[in-house]
Amino acid sequence: MKKLFCIQFLIFSFANASTKTQIVNGIPVTSENPIAKSTVHITGKYQRFSFTCTGTIIAQDLVITAAHCLGPYAAADLTVFFGLNKNSTGLTYKVKKQIFPDAYNATVEFDRHDIALLLLEKSIPSNYFPAEFLDSNIVLKENDILALAGYGINVTQMPANGNGGLGQLRYAEQNIINPKYGETEILINIKNKGTCSGDSGGPAYFVQNNKIYLVGAASRMTAKDIIPGSKPVQYACTEEIVYTNLIKEMSWIQAASALIRK
Repeated sequence: MKKLFCIQFLIFSFANASTKTQIVNGIPVTSENPIAKSTVHITGKYQRFSFTCTGTIIAQDLVITAAHCLGPYAAADLTVFFGLNKNSTGLTYKVKKQIFPDAYNATVEFDRHDIALLLLEKSIPSNYFPAEFLDSNIVLKENDILALAGYGINVTQMPANGNGGLGQLRYAEQNIINPKYGETEILINIKNKGTCSGDSGGPAYFVQNNKIYLVGAASRMTAKDIIPGSKPVQYACTEEIVYTNLIKEMSWIQAASALIRK
């Protein structure tokens, strides 16, 4: 399996420089939608490369995303954009510090711990608010529906020309295939719609009583999404996606939230 989705302008992928993410066939998020209040666009720059990821606000000064969105050697310069479309108006903040788990491993099949925290240069804008995590007592089940959000492309593969809709915040609802993909991950269906390039690190929300609760962060596609015969290996966003289960990572999130502020 490969890492999933930082959209890059020079095919740079997550675990293997080949996977990416945006919400294919997704619905544009409006300003009234609570998804718009907690989901942000991330730009990474490393030497001459540039890439896109997505993140979720979890505190007044913290954003959670995927570890692979920190770029090569976790050394990319990162900025966070607050707005519905990166190509339109919005606010951009610098990332002061970033941290990811010691257990992060982009080469294993399960339980990669593909998450990271970003410390912002200042508090989030007044019209944004931290996402609320799903209660740990609620057990996710096969076929539960999650709302997947991100700024990625709106097609299953990055087109030869144009940006594939990159930069527009969209969401799509999809079902869980396996809520226990290893101990700390969730496998989610993306047939016909769902996560793709540029959506890496973006949220999966559980909707209950008209409220959204943060459950996961987009990590990678699986071998089912490999384009047959592609060399080097390329991926299309057509089958299934792996999300880090943030509820299972809560101990690390709480410890890292304190550590990154020191």
